[in-house]
Amino acid sequence: MAEDDKHSASPLGLPLTENGEVDVKAATHIPDRNEIRELLVRYYEAPITDAVVDRIEDRFNRVQETPGGWMAHHRQFESPTRWRGKAWNEQYSRARQLMTPSDLLLMIANMASDHDASFPRPKRYCPKPFIGIWQQLEPVTSSDTPCSWHLEADGALRTNSPHVPASARYWCVKLAHGAPSGTLVLQDEPGRSLLAIAHIEPTDTELAGVHLGAAENTSFRLRRMASTEGT
Repeated sequence: MAEDDKHSASPLGLPLTENGEVDVKAATHIPDRNEIRELLVRYYEAPITDAVVDRIEDRFNRVQETPGGWMAHHRQFESPTRWRGKAWNEQYSRARQLMTPSDLLLMIANMASDHDASFPRPKRYCPKPFIGIWQQLEPVTSSDTPCSWHLEADGALRTNSPHVPASARYWCVKLAHGAPSGTLVLQDEPGRSLLAIAHIEPTDTELAGVHLGAAENTSFRLRRMASTEGT
């Protein structure tokens, strides 16, 4: 999981100056090789080798040099669903409407990972309020064994809940940009979404939301059991 970024932004998601105006220089800045490495280290799983940096830097430069390359990639950047739950998209791009060069770089890396299993995977967005060990209070189960959910900082998931698909091994959060709530998404190894619990506004002690089913909705409520700080 990548650390949360904190910066002021315009309604388009672009960085602002101290005067509240769009910082054109920051929004159009072309990252150099060191900055490329820093972005990849922050938002992609290790190892980020020189070969990885070379590959993304080369592709990044070719997109910028190709007529129509920027606009073609901007259309992909605008997808409302494709990049959701990825740390670079949720933390760095933050539903930005106008793609910056650094957004392009991070998206290119994601595209490389999608087509090459040997390329570093994008980190999932796993914010701190969700990390921990939780007891499932709803839906109620008939088992005498408490249902627990272990949401790890690296996106790993362990749970004995009968309401969670057995193949679910990972979790991430998709933010409701412009609102305080988010959606907890459970995934399998290929990154397919298996269960989504929406409208969660986490507190120190509870996660509560609803799975919007085709036939009926299911309410979920989890209570924090123990802190994982330092683990």
